Amino acid sequence: MIRIGLFDKTSTLQLGPGSYRVSGKVSRRSPRFKEAVKIIPTKEGFTANKERWGKQVVIEPSDRGGWSWSITVRSGAIELDRRGDGIRVVNRVSVEDYVRGVLQMETSDKWPEQALKAQAVISRTYALRNRGRHGRSGYDFCAHPHCQVYGGARAERPRTDAAVKKTRSEVLVDRKGRLITTVFHSCCGGDTESAENVWEQGGQPYLKPVKCSWCRGSPPYQWVAKVPYELVDQRIRSAGIKIGEVRAIGILSHTPSGRVYKVRLYGQQGTHDLFANKFRNIVDPHLIRSTLWTGLSKLDGSWQVHGKGWGHGVGLCQWGMKNLAEKNMSYGQILRFYYHGVEVDDWTE
Repeated sequence: MIRIGLFDKTSTLQLGPGSYRVSGKVSRRSPRFKEAVKIIPTKEGFTANKERWGKQVVIEPSDRGGWSWSITVRSGAIELDRRGDGIRVVNRVSVEDYVRGVLQMETSDKWPEQALKAQAVISRTYALRNRGRHGRSGYDFCAHPHCQVYGGARAERPRTDAAVKKTRSEVLVDRKGRLITTVFHSCCGGDTESAENVWEQGGQPYLKPVKCSWCRGSPPYQWVAKVPYELVDQRIRSAGIKIGEVRAIGILSHTPSGRVYKVRLYGQQGTHDLFANKFRNIVDPHLIRSTLWTGLSKLDGSWQVHGKGWGHGVGLCQWGMKNLAEKNMSYGQILRFYYHGVEVDDWTE
């Protein structure tokens, strides 16, 4: 089972109409609601439609038709736990249902079948290898890009579901049969990157750069970001870097693929060096889409960053995957193109 944190602390939630099973620190109940009801935290636990529940409960639908949870349809079971004056909400699903809830959010059901199957394999491998990533918070994964974007049953589509079913239990392993780190990104901009040039814990032999011309022409291939001075100063300050207003940004080094490796921030009160990928994530990774910069300047109160690609650049390039699939490459071939020395294998725990 996979446990996904939907909310760490929320004040109220809405449960849609339907029949449910409620268990946990509460007498087992099977309420049926004709209309949506609010679940409200109280000193004793929760109340729903004037029913009193305990502080830790598990809610499951009584039928297989799915259910509405705060307007978003989820599958599996929902765990509620009091957290101070709020509610922690965790969705508990099988590994395969987790992948079904991820696939449409990370790709598109309009993409070729072989691309969807490739994404299903790497998303499943990621889930099995990284369970417990948010263990301190009481669940395995968040539902956001920090882990994998998860939409629950509302994200399920016939074509993505079919890709999950056709690759059931398939994962990527290295030459010793171990699950690999299946990192991926939207668009590499022409070359993928070696892991050690992005993260300090990098160095896996299967995460080495490849030349990729397949993402050329994709929507995120080239971009220009206008990043206000105030935003950079605020984010840098929030990250604990105390150099005052940033007056200049210098590029200290590049990786072999052409990405910026380290930058130097020249501030009003001093300088600070840091990895470019860390700088990007501190400021705004949605604005500064990658570290494959082709230009950097100042204009009209903003830093103008010109670049290519979207994401850290390590592992699989999703737009490259899509176009390779359109060239009739199989999902196994696509995966072996981006990850060195790996094989698709069945996984049994």
